[in-house]
Amino acid sequence: MMKFIHKLASPPYFYSISSVLIPWLAITGLILILFGVVNGLFFAPPDYQQGDAYRIIYVHVPAAYISMMTYTLMAISSAICSTFKRDLLKGKHDFDSSGGDTFKIALYTSSASLGATTTDYSSSNEITNTSGSAYTAGGKALTNNGVTGG
Repeated sequence: MMKFIHKLASPPYFYSISSVLIPWLAITGLILILFGVVNGLFFAPPDYQQGDAYRIIYVHVPAAYISMMTYTLMAISSAICSTFKRDLLKGKHDFDSSGGDTFKIALYTSSASLGATTTDYSSSNEITNTSGSAYTAGGKALTNNGVTGG
């Protein structure tokens, strides 16, 4: 099972599976949404006090849930992005061309012991190209040799 999950991390493999599944899942999702809306608005029994006005809850509650989930995801994404920007603005990262900070981006297995204190690039437990993926071991350097634009 874990081998299958690790294979899904390979973009070519994932895209080959998702390109087949997306049309089927989209059609299934639309049919289920249509079924829920029709049953909620037209076939649900009216409330004894509010009558037919109660049926709006079958549309309003899912829409409110989706909007709250969207706002939560936006807040989490903003916090992640702002943390790195704040460090850049405070000058904690030096991107000068003469020996500045270099960020290494690499893929690691689940047995890698990486944490908040891990700051150096390590080749132990790094994913290698044995599964035929397009990933090359050794990490990819992320550097910027100067500020451009204005």
